[in-house]
Amino acid sequence: MKSIISFWKKDIINKLIVIVLLALIGIVAASTWLIINMPERSLLSGFLAQVLPDTPTPTFDISIYLTPSNLEYVTQPVMETPAPAYTQTSIPTLEIITPTSTPSLVPIQATLAPSTSVSMAGGMECIPNVATQTGKVVEVIDGNTVRVLLEDGLVYIVRYNGVALPTDRYAAEKLRQKNAEWVFGRVVTLISDAVNRDDSGRLLRYVLAENNFVNVEMIRQGMANFLDVPSGLACAQTLKLAEQDAANAKVGMWSVTSTPVSP
Repeated sequence: MKSIISFWKKDIINKLIVIVLLALIGIVAASTWLIINMPERSLLSGFLAQVLPDTPTPTFDISIYLTPSNLEYVTQPVMETPAPAYTQTSIPTLEIITPTSTPSLVPIQATLAPSTSVSMAGGMECIPNVATQTGKVVEVIDGNTVRVLLEDGLVYIVRYNGVALPTDRYAAEKLRQKNAEWVFGRVVTLISDAVNRDDSGRLLRYVLAENNFVNVEMIRQGMANFLDVPSGLACAQTLKLAEQDAANAKVGMWSVTSTPVSP
């Protein structure tokens, strides 16, 4: 045994020889066992068939794949997705709203109108035939000056053409009160003459309030004097005649004595 081990360790060829010898010994031993245990009058192949497991030899028949009649079609079930159920709901009816009549806004100012539309009574015949303005008197400053809201939405200071204030404080206040009685809060018609504004930027106008020629009536009732400013007024003669009538009738300031005037 020691000699075999020493022979094994010497060289790799020795190792191979030992492995081959052992393999041969194993083969011989196996063959001997088979011969001893094999039944009588049986071939080696039959014996091997008994010893080894009986497994069928697989066969491959290509015709089953090439012949259409032998093909089996398996119908796959189709998954049907159920349609969603829609529940009909009542659609609300849109209510048609009929617009109600909107009250029209009446502007304070009136539109421009030709002067021929003004009734020429009570000394109005002298008024120039020009376009007129209308507006609402929002403040009475004194006897011959007011603030008027015109149709353009702006407030203007308006001075009466040809009317002079009394120098007496009492008479001047009485004229202011009478002026307010005639025009304050009312819609008046304004007519210009040759000169549109005075040196202070005030509008120079003849003023009509409900067919009342305010410039003339102030002088005719003896509450104001005629003043030819600006010069060349179309109604200068009418205003002078009104002043003469007041003096003859001794009304207003003419009832005692003539009162000096100021522009």
